[in-house]
Amino acid sequence: MFALTQANIWNRFNEADSVVIKKLKEIQAHIFLIMILGICSFFWPS
Repeated sequence: MFALTQANIWNRFNEADSVVIKKLKEIQAHIFLIMILGICSFFWPS
């Protein structure tokens, strides 16, 4: 019984962790795109 609830808690923790990692990766991708756009506009002024 205790091991089962422990596994349940661990699974929920892992799910939450993967959601956080996904969000961080999305944010990282957005920052990367913004950096590329910034560098491009810096080197090629319109």
